Amino acid sequence: MSRRQLLLICATLVALQSPLSAQVVQGHLRDVDGRALAGAHVVLLDDAGTSVDATLTDAHGAFTLTCAELGGHTLRAEPVGYTVAEATVPLGLGTAEVELVGGDLGLVLPESAFTPDRRCRVPEGADAKVSALWTEVRKALLATRLAEEAGIRGQERRTWSRQLDPEDLTVLHEDGKPVTGFQPGPPFRSPPPEELAQFGFIQGGAGEGYSFFAPDTRTLLSSIFTDSHCLGFDPAGPDEGWVGLTFRPRFEGGMDVAGTLWIDASTLGPQRLEFQYTNLPWPLKTDKVGGLVEFHRLDDGPWVVQRWWVRSPRVGVRVTRMTQWAEPQQRFELSAVVEDGGEVVRVRFRDGRVERLAAAGA
Repeated sequence: MSRRQLLLICATLVALQSPLSAQVVQGHLRDVDGRALAGAHVVLLDDAGTSVDATLTDAHGAFTLTCAELGGHTLRAEPVGYTVAEATVPLGLGTAEVELVGGDLGLVLPESAFTPDRRCRVPEGADAKVSALWTEVRKALLATRLAEEAGIRGQERRTWSRQLDPEDLTVLHEDGKPVTGFQPGPPFRSPPPEELAQFGFIQGGAGEGYSFFAPDTRTLLSSIFTDSHCLGFDPAGPDEGWVGLTFRPRFEGGMDVAGTLWIDASTLGPQRLEFQYTNLPWPLKTDKVGGLVEFHRLDDGPWVVQRWWVRSPRVGVRVTRMTQWAEPQQRFELSAVVEDGGEVVRVRFRDGRVERLAAAGA
């Protein structure tokens, strides 16, 4: 039987009375063959469906959750590539043994590429397949987000600002910053999804300059982003075995983003996000500006952002005349490209372990 055909969660739930009256839920997440499922998102929900606590399973599939209230709760595990598994957890009743069994995921990918129309319509039957694929990727992004905010003690990062040739994007100059100490939180953070939806991914003005933003995990997980973008599919990725979820704005005219989230079809984990800006503040067309976010799966853990950059334009104005008597015409030109980016060099886990992701200066 395939690991994806059946999911078994063996959760031992221990209700302990602490000085703060907190209930402790401990368990393990395994497949039907008893193998631990690491880096999975596990959440404890109250009767209203509100998250009480959430965590990631460790290398042994173990997890610990806490709750300050007695009563029935729901334990939900969302491992990537498996169906969601749930069970009712009666807290405050001592020790309980709970088993959750998930069925076959049955994920079938579209057979060919397609791009939705302006109304986000897709070929018949493809919408359900894309929705199912997005559901699995969202599980991985949920784990990524939780790791960024709480699952990892800190990340050691290297950042840079580079000036690139506007023709071939070779590096002309680089201002690199030294490797930081271990810092908590996401490696980069964009404005809230509500602000991006209202003001766009390019914000500012000519007097104060413009700021160019990338979709971070919070943005990708937001219903605001999925509601305002049309999803498509690309079966031919830049690497063998990759498939793409394409996205583009539902409405034209804004300074938005369009691109592709490349996914490993075997693990259903995110690999690389590539995007371009749909409109610029100047009457200028170029494919040299945009951004990239690369993901990496930690040893026995979730996916995290390893490397990212945003390329913004430096625009010059050239005045031309068709004849010596004609009115002067302004022509906007790409004079340079500035790349602001970084990479995570090392990750420190809460148990003190350190994992190296990339050599500093690479």
